[in-house]
Amino acid sequence: MSLASEMFRDDRRLQECLLHDRAHLTEGTVGPFVNKVQDALFVIDGLRCVPEERRLQRYGPSTAAAVHSFKKRRRIINRSYQTQADDIVGKMTIDALDKALVEKERQCRPVVHVAGARAKAVASVPGDRRRPNGPLPPAGARAALIGAPVSAPSNLSPAGVAMTRAPGAAALVNLARRRLGAMMQFHAHPTLPLPPGIMPSFDALWACFGLPVFPKNSPLLPGQTNQAVKSIADFLRVVDDVYERAVRHLAQANTLFHDPAGPVPEFDGAHAFTLTTPRKPGEPAPSAAFPDGCFFNPRYLAGAEGPVGTRKQMVVALHECVHFVQNDNIADNATQTLSSAHGYSDFVIFCAFGRMAISDSE
Repeated sequence: MSLASEMFRDDRRLQECLLHDRAHLTEGTVGPFVNKVQDALFVIDGLRCVPEERRLQRYGPSTAAAVHSFKKRRRIINRSYQTQADDIVGKMTIDALDKALVEKERQCRPVVHVAGARAKAVASVPGDRRRPNGPLPPAGARAALIGAPVSAPSNLSPAGVAMTRAPGAAALVNLARRRLGAMMQFHAHPTLPLPPGIMPSFDALWACFGLPVFPKNSPLLPGQTNQAVKSIADFLRVVDDVYERAVRHLAQANTLFHDPAGPVPEFDGAHAFTLTTPRKPGEPAPSAAFPDGCFFNPRYLAGAEGPVGTRKQMVVALHECVHFVQNDNIADNATQTLSSAHGYSDFVIFCAFGRMAISDSE
């Protein structure tokens, strides 16, 4: 008998809790495994523990209250000597938490994407720390924030059309950042009431970037072994930082977006692709014709199934600007990590349209 969830299975102390009565977790217990229980309670039921207990890795009163709520909801009671749920994590409770995590992991399975352009690197740039504030507007008000689609003149090239889509793409990102701001507030202040739709937002975040099993790697730091993301607060902050920098790139669309000077076979099937220095085999050498930037193929305007819609064009423009944030790390094939380019565009789609995929025709 062993724990099966990604969050718990490699933790020896929690495995002991499953097997031995002496390893129960009670108020006053301290250790990194306590943070995992606190994270699990949040991921499963949205139950929050005060930041001080998280910082100290302590099983304190708020953690005990969250455990009691989890057990009461599921009627986890040892009927050999109890008549009501307590606030101790024992064999039955750690097993129930583990099974709930396994189910959450199943629900947050990776989203399958059509292969897109491979990303490469540029140095990240310092970001403006401002974020759109306030609660997420209701679905009916989102269109007003995004604005009416801009009609692109028919004589524009793919890059020219992409430039007209950049303001709309930035508005979509700002919707996602507004939602992230509400999520940060909710996580940081345990006394706040549960905002409408907040838990589906976290579910979407886990689906896009993976469950909060720490440490995780930050795509904003060199390499993919930095393990700098150690908490849900770090997790949210990294996603927001990537979006903030992507918005800055969208604001530079008139210099960053280009039409390919000629065919690039490696990217023929993509709506768009990103080139940076140093180049990899199969990519054109840096030149005036192929500077570092985002390139938009004819398929950005129309594919085999017909014209590409405005929403899709905005999302593709955003997607390439996400690559451009730190492309040694942020790639199309990095599924369910903070380095997943599709994760960033999918979460924006969720915040704007209530789902995590759109068709070419939209």
